[in-house]
Amino acid sequence: MSVSEEQITKLFKARRTVVQMLWDRGYSVDDSDIKMTRQQFIQKFGDNVHLKRDDLLILCNKGDAPTDQIYVFFPAEQKVGVPMVRNCAKRMKADNIFNAILVVQKALTAPAKAAIGEINSYFHMEVFEVNMIFFFLLHSGTLFSLFKNGNSMHCFCLVK
Repeated sequence: MSVSEEQITKLFKARRTVVQMLWDRGYSVDDSDIKMTRQQFIQKFGDNVHLKRDDLLILCNKGDAPTDQIYVFFPAEQKVGVPMVRNCAKRMKADNIFNAILVVQKALTAPAKAAIGEINSYFHMEVFEVNMIFFFLLHSGTLFSLFKNGNSMHCFCLVK
């Protein structure tokens, strides 16, 4: 399945934004991930024919605590349902990781939201929608430094 140039750009910006947010929250993130260019992103994860959202998975520690870790999942499904949420929870349980972020393409199904509610009694799972992540983070003040050079209007055009 081919990925359009626009989708590659969205994924690149979403991943970069999540990496920056993790760094802001105190997680250990490679400097190369924070400063990654779009071209480096394509070299690392593939071009429009080979890019898979599942390959964008992020796992990092909080500070120097190897037990306080977080997963960031980029599910390939357009509409994430209960099976995907349960698969993420199984992986978290198997790896003994209690925090996760799901970066989804569209809003979750109602049953998936309910499943996350159940899962959050044991784990902490947040959900970010790719088209809304920039809007949320801009209004929380996190991204102003990233888009200081007059590129903030480009960010707003990603919000639908």
